[in-house]
Amino acid sequence: MTDAANKADYQKGVDEATNGKTPADTASAAEKQGATDFNAGFNGGNGATIANPTAGQKAGMDAVNGFNKGYEDAQKGTDDSQATDPVQKAANVAAAQAYEDVAAGTPKSTDAINALNPISKAAYQRALTDAQNSAANGEKAYLSGQTRPDDSTPAGKAAAAAYDREKQGYADAAAGKTTDADQNDPAYLAGKKAYTDGQTGYNGTTAPAADASQQTKDAYSGATSGATDAVAGKAKPTDLAAKSPAYQVAYNKAYTQAQAGMADATASTTPTDAQKADPNYMTGYNAAKNAADSGSQAFLNGQARPDDSTPAGKAAATAYDAAKNGYNGAAADAQSGKEPTDAEKADPAYMKGYQAYKDSQTGYTGAGTDTKPAADAPQAAQDAYNGGVAGAKDGAAGAPKESDISTKSQVYQDAYNKAYADAAAGAKAGYQDGSQSGTPTDLTNKSAIYKQAYAAAKAKADAEATAGAADFAQGKSAPTTATAASQYGYDRAKAGFDDANAGKPAQANDAAYMAGYNSGLKHYTTTNNTAQDDALFGKGRQDANLDDADKTAYDQAYARTIAGLNDGANGAAKAYTDDANYLKGYAAGQAVKALLADKQNNTKTAVDDQASYGLANQGYLQAQDDVKNGRAKAPNNQNPVYVLAYDLAYDQLLKEKEAQGTVTSAEPTATDNVTPTTKSSVLPATGEEKTAANNSGLILGLAASFLGLFAAAKRNKRDEK
Repeated sequence: MTDAANKADYQKGVDEATNGKTPADTASAAEKQGATDFNAGFNGGNGATIANPTAGQKAGMDAVNGFNKGYEDAQKGTDDSQATDPVQKAANVAAAQAYEDVAAGTPKSTDAINALNPISKAAYQRALTDAQNSAANGEKAYLSGQTRPDDSTPAGKAAAAAYDREKQGYADAAAGKTTDADQNDPAYLAGKKAYTDGQTGYNGTTAPAADASQQTKDAYSGATSGATDAVAGKAKPTDLAAKSPAYQVAYNKAYTQAQAGMADATASTTPTDAQKADPNYMTGYNAAKNAADSGSQAFLNGQARPDDSTPAGKAAATAYDAAKNGYNGAAADAQSGKEPTDAEKADPAYMKGYQAYKDSQTGYTGAGTDTKPAADAPQAAQDAYNGGVAGAKDGAAGAPKESDISTKSQVYQDAYNKAYADAAAGAKAGYQDGSQSGTPTDLTNKSAIYKQAYAAAKAKADAEATAGAADFAQGKSAPTTATAASQYGYDRAKAGFDDANAGKPAQANDAAYMAGYNSGLKHYTTTNNTAQDDALFGKGRQDANLDDADKTAYDQAYARTIAGLNDGANGAAKAYTDDANYLKGYAAGQAVKALLADKQNNTKTAVDDQASYGLANQGYLQAQDDVKNGRAKAPNNQNPVYVLAYDLAYDQLLKEKEAQGTVTSAEPTATDNVTPTTKSSVLPATGEEKTAANNSGLILGLAASFLGLFAAAKRNKRDEK
C-alpha cells in the first residue's frame, strides 16, 4: 500500500472515531491507528497532553471542546441534535440519557456503559456521576425536611425523583406497605430505613448512642419535644415543617399521646399495656398524676394557684382548690361546730387542707403564750407558731412585713399576718394612750399578742416621742431610734418647726410639736431679722452658704423688706399687712418720704421709724452741700435709706438751683433737665413680690455703683414724664 493510501486510511480511522464509530476488524492497520490516535488525544473527554501529537491525536485533543459543549448543553437540557459537530452531538445525547436514566431509577449497567463508543461512554459516565450526586442531594433534602428540589434541569429532575422515591418509601413503611417494584431502589429503601430508625428513636427512653443514625436521633428529639410541649400546654412550633420527617412524625405522635395520657390520669383511667409501653404517653400520664399530687401541697406552701390553661395545670389547680376549700372549710366548721361531709372526707386534697388549719390553731395559740410546739408536732403547728412570733415582733415594732413572706407556707402567712395586725393595732393603741390624753383603749376580748404589744408601746411611747423630737431639734435627718413613737415625735417636731418657719401660729400644744415649733420660731425670727438688716444696710444678699430652707426664708424676707421700702417711699398702699419684713421696709420708706416733705414744707412729721428719718436727714444735708458747691452726685453712705433720700434731694435741689441760674458746675452724669415727679422714689411703685425682687436689685446697685444708680434714676424719671 502506498503512503497516500495509508494516509487516507489513517484519516478514515480518525473520522470514524470522531463520529463515534470503531473501524471494522478487517480495516487496515493505518485506519485502526487513526482511530486509536484520536481516542488517545481525546482521552475520555479530558484531552491528553502530548508534546508532538500526530494528526489523529491532535484531532482527538481538539474534539474535547465539542465534547464539553455537548455535555454542558445536556446539563442545561439543551438538545444539540442539529449541531454540525458529531462529537458535540454524541456527548449531548449520552449525557442527557444518563440524567434521564438516573431520574427513572434505571441507570445503565457497567457492561452496558463499557459497550458504548469512547465519546458516548465518557459523556454517560460523567453525567451518571453528576446525576447520582444530585439524587443523593435529593435524598438528603427529604430526610432533613427541606422542600422538594427544583426539577427544571436534568440534575434537578434526578434530585426530585430521588426525593419522591424516598418519600414514598417512608410513607409506605409508616403504613406497613411494600412496593415490589421499588424494593431495590436505593432512595426508596433509604426512606423505609428512615422510618424504622425513627421508630427506634420515638420509643427510646434515653438519648441515642453517638453512632446512631440521624433519623433515630431526630425522632428521639422530636418525641421528647412533642411530649414536653404537650405537658406544658404549648402550641406546636411554627417551624415544625422545616424539621426532618423523622422529627416531625415523632413530635406529632408524642404530642398526641402525651395529651391522651394526661387526660386519662385526670379522669383516673388505668392505662392499657400498649399505652404503658409508649414512653411519651406515660410522660403525659405521670405529669398529670404528679401535678394533682403537688397541687394541694402548693396551696399549703403558700404558692400561687397553678395555671390551669394546660391539662397538667388543670389537674394541679383542681387539687389546689380542694386543699384551699378544706383549709377554709375547717375554719368555718370551727366556728359552727360542724364536721366535714363524707364526700369531703373522701377527698385527700380537701382533708389535707382541713387538718392543716386545725394544726395551725394550736401553733398560733402557742405564739401568744410563748409555748413552742414539740419538735415532732405537725408542720402546720410549727409554721403557725413561727409565723405568729415573727408577725407579733414586726407588727409591734412597726417594721415592714417580711419581704419574702409570699414564699412561706400558707399557714405561716396567715399566722404572721394575723399576729402582725394584732400587734400593730396594740402598739398603735398603746402609743396613743401613752403619748396623748384621752380615754384608754378597752382591752376586753383582745388577743394575748395585742395586749403584749399594747403594754410595751405604752410604756415606751412618751420617752421615744421625746427622744424623736430632740433628734429633730438637733438637726438629725431621722430619729436615732427607728420606732413608731420616735418617728411620731420626730414628725410632730418637724410639723411644729415647719409651721413656725412659715410664720403660722401654733397648730397644737403637745410637747413634741411645741418643741419643734419653738425651734422653728427662733429660726424664723433670726433669719428674717438678718435679712431685714442686710437689706436696709445696703448689703447684697448674704445667702450663699445657707441651706435650702434658710435661703428660701432669707430671700423672701430680703425681697419683702426692699418692696416695703419702695412702697413706703412712693406712698403706695401696703401690699403685705401681715409681713414684718415688708412693714419694716415700708416704715423706712415712709420716713424718707416724710423727711423730704418736711424739708420742702418746713414741717416736722412724726414717723414710726425715727432712725430712718434721721438717716434720711443726713442724706439730705449732704445733697444740699454737694449741690451748693457744685459737686457731682456721690452719696457718702451706702445705706438704701440714705442713698434714696440723698438722690431725691440732690435732684430737687439741683433743679431749684438751675432755675435760679446759679449753677456753677455741671453734674457729669446728669446733663438733662429733670422734671419733678410726684413719686418719692427712684424706684417704680409696686406691691408685687416679683417687682419687689427687681427693686431690691436696684437698691443693691446703689451700693455697688452710685453713678450707675444715678443714671438709672434719671432714665426712670424721663420714662415717667
